[in-house]
Amino acid sequence: MTAQGAANDPLVLNWRVKSLLAENESLRAKVDKLECELSGARGGNDEEATVLPSLPLQAKQRRVLAFLLRRSPNFVTKSRLLTACWDEPDAVSGSVMEPQIYHLRKALRRLGVAIESRRFEGYRLPAESAARLRELMERSEASDER
Repeated sequence: MTAQGAANDPLVLNWRVKSLLAENESLRAKVDKLECELSGARGGNDEEATVLPSLPLQAKQRRVLAFLLRRSPNFVTKSRLLTACWDEPDAVSGSVMEPQIYHLRKALRRLGVAIESRRFEGYRLPAESAARLRELMERSEASDER
């Protein structure tokens, strides 16, 4: 088989596509980690604190909410959330995140904010929910300044 023939071989093409996708996911994970480190999300930063401090949320739930808010209205996979919001994402599984999402949804439901999930795509804050959450955050900040 010539080099040209190998390049057009469906098995070779399939392998190259899978390799590029894995590399892309690896780069995404690195970008997410860097973004969280730069914003201080791993240690708890001002952005997380301003996500409605009156809302009874645990630190992990605030991290997840802040990350979803930054990514809204896009879906975020479980693996990206784990990488971005957990200190050792390789040591935990996606099932660790589900109770956090459950309690976060429960707390946000009272505010008219929803977290959507879609099989194989992950979680997201729809644009309307993100706008509502930002509005509530602005109101909270304004009342704190008084």
